[in-house]
Amino acid sequence: MVTTRSKTKSASLIGVMPGTLYVKIWAVMMIGYAAQMLLIPANMVTDHWDIPSTPGMEFWIRGASVGFGCTAYLLTKVDTETCAAAARAQARARNSSLFSSS
Repeated sequence: MVTTRSKTKSASLIGVMPGTLYVKIWAVMMIGYAAQMLLIPANMVTDHWDIPSTPGMEFWIRGASVGFGCTAYLLTKVDTETCAAAARAQARARNSSLFSSS
């Protein structure tokens, strides 16, 4: 993805999307994941794999919700350029072949 950078915070562009909008969307996604992981951890297992959820998995998933919530919070506290770079890196890691189930 092509990134156009500017010295002003609001003018940062990620492709054709303003950096501030990209960061807000990413923060909302992190809040959604954190809420699901905290409130319905069993669904995080059964929605993605064909195995039953266990109490240990649910405990682990609830604990991971803290990291997702912290990511969302920190995205609102750091400058847009840094946030956009962190969100892009997280998206690349999530979509890399290292983590694919095939």
